Amino acid sequence: MLCFGIQHFANVLQPLIQRWAVALPAALAVLSVVVFALLFGFLGAILATPLMTVVVILVERLYEGE
Repeated sequence: MLCFGIQHFANVLQPLIQRWAVALPAALAVLSVVVFALLFGFLGAILATPLMTVVVILVERLYEGE
């Protein structure tokens, strides 16, 4: 029962920490997992959030450069 509680606490805490550290909106993260999974399968689903983070950072840097 304790493991069950810890796991569910981690499931709530992890997206909050990721949103603070990366500033990636939760909806964009979920959408990227779905799209990357459809395009690239299981590996796409695993790498969706890190790849979307890279895309968001690149867009922000390109936008600031203008």
